[in-house]
Amino acid sequence: MTKFEIEINYGDEFCTAVTDGTADPYTGIRIHVDDSYLYGASDRVPKNWVTYIVNSLLESVPEIVNGKKAVITNHNGPSYFVLEPEDNTKTRITNVLQYEGIDDPDQRLPEAKSAVVETRSVIEESIRTGEELVDQIMKYNPDLTDHTDIQLLRSNLDDARTAAEGI
Repeated sequence: MTKFEIEINYGDEFCTAVTDGTADPYTGIRIHVDDSYLYGASDRVPKNWVTYIVNSLLESVPEIVNGKKAVITNHNGPSYFVLEPEDNTKTRITNVLQYEGIDDPDQRLPEAKSAVVETRSVIEESIRTGEELVDQIMKYNPDLTDHTDIQLLRSNLDDARTAAEGI
């Protein structure tokens, strides 16, 4: 079975940003399936707004549970994470590098990285990452508990857990 994994860099940069009151820190994140990186590389951890990305992944859970496509905008475009049902138990995740490739796979650049994973794995890893992110943010700044981004993260976690019961 393939392993879907999301890695967030919870180092000094994350700690400082959260301690300073940022609920959506711009820090390192990688997404990979087994040894194949969809975002980042073994020797490169690109930065992104991690709360936004994790919230978007959690928001996609009900869609993929219901066999629908989900699209997550990366860095306000022009790249996107597209989660598409492959069959009843698998989801294709593609790091699409241009808008035209969202709905038309023929328009995707050859560099677009893609992998097929168990839908359950995507859901479980998205929930695990969301829980871990909340814990890390609260560890460094419990005053952010009522911040809109954190409340949305908690709400999306609840919705994702409920949707996951359907698989």
